[in-house]
Amino acid sequence: MTVPPRTAPNKEFEVGWIGPDATGDFIAIAGQGAPATSFLDYARTGAGNPARLTAPDVGDYEVRYISATTLSVLARLPLSVMIGPAQSAITAPPEVEAGADVMVSVTDAGEPADYLTIVAAGAPDGALGAYVRLRGALEVSLTAPGIAGNYEIRQIRASGQTVLARVSMTVLPLPEAAAKETQPQTAAGAASAATRPRPAALPHADLMALLAVDRGRSFRIAWTGPQAAGDRIALLPRGGSPATALDSQPAEAGSPASLTAPGAPGDYEIVYVDGVSGDVLARRRLEVR
Repeated sequence: MTVPPRTAPNKEFEVGWIGPDATGDFIAIAGQGAPATSFLDYARTGAGNPARLTAPDVGDYEVRYISATTLSVLARLPLSVMIGPAQSAITAPPEVEAGADVMVSVTDAGEPADYLTIVAAGAPDGALGAYVRLRGALEVSLTAPGIAGNYEIRQIRASGQTVLARVSMTVLPLPEAAAKETQPQTAAGAASAATRPRPAALPHADLMALLAVDRGRSFRIAWTGPQAAGDRIALLPRGGSPATALDSQPAEAGSPASLTAPGAPGDYEIVYVDGVSGDVLARRRLEVR
């Protein structure tokens, strides 16, 4: 089974499982040491993989695969239910050259969608720079900004965009010889680059959002994208066009965007919409409960 090491009270979470999947088998959450017939929430394996359970009150529990035939526990993993974000710590070089690849380690990988980002020192907690998702790894590679200065590496809980840990890092300018190689040869060359027409390929965007949210609740979405005039982040019915947006925020307002879930439960999606062409540059599914 795969189970998040911790979650918040009353929060729904997913459990990946491998097992016989016999008729009536189920995944359950129970108190540590409780008998197999005692559980707080369960989901039949026949309902799909991953199974979805709802966490109880604060405490230490077990998630179990239970055979319906023998009522025996075939597999078990611990789960901590706690209030507030997990505690973690980041280790990274205190100084790196501009544009260098940096190995960064954390003491707690958190949830699969959690990520590391590099932002300017003093930037708001919702700021987003170059980032990489942890996906359970304790060490990942990040690319340092190309401009020298003082920065901060932050570990972010994707569900809620909470900063779990941070560490300072100084980006040093490139050595003079390397810097000259990256400079334009002439002022005319620089001007021609600035006036070069927009490439035919669509610009890149990405969205990092909650997988599920309660109806009527306001929530935040971190994003990256061109942030051009007219671009927007919008909430749509699943499969809808940007014209059917239920809520939106201009990209010029910055990341994260703040949106409000609709009052009706169901499947929706968050999209990044190009302000010139109306094309959707990125999509992220959202379940409204």
